[in-house]
Amino acid sequence: VERLEVLVWVVEVSSQQSLNLKKYVGKRKEKKQQLNEI
Repeated sequence: VERLEVLVWVVEVSSQQSLNLKKYVGKRKEKKQQLNEI
């Protein structure tokens, strides 16, 4: 049972990290576009 709980936790953490990474990359792209427009 403990292993299963750890597995679920790892999946949740990794999915949360990938979401944050996508948001971060999206913001970086927006900043680059703004810099190019100036």
